[in-house]
Amino acid sequence: MEEGDLCSVRSGEGTYSVAKILKLDEGVTHVRVYAKTYEERPTEVPNEELYLGTVFDDDFGLGHLPLDAGEFEHWEPQVIRHTEVEPEELEGYEMWRDAEDEGAGGVWGRPEPRRGPMAKLKRLLKRD
Repeated sequence: MEEGDLCSVRSGEGTYSVAKILKLDEGVTHVRVYAKTYEERPTEVPNEELYLGTVFDDDFGLGHLPLDAGEFEHWEPQVIRHTEVEPEELEGYEMWRDAEDEGAGGVWGRPEPRRGPMAKLKRLLKRD
């Protein structure tokens, strides 16, 4: 898999989502998770189904999620197609990179950080 790949991933409770690989760092896979979920693993996804939604919608995605590479593998990703990573899609990554340089970035699937955006996200989602 490489940066720009759109992948179908297991999203829990027998459903699937689509995630785009934004950046691959050592041991960290940075993804964008789109809002739409599927009952069966999608093998094709039209562009109009690649949206994030908002927290006010029933389903919403995440513009940037830094995942431990092993955690991403547990999602059982399968490449659907390759796309370009647009500069605006990396805004969340750049903010994370700045926070990580200060020791506050955090990575989903690693021991819980005590401060920073990942700690807040985990508290909000109440998920281990």
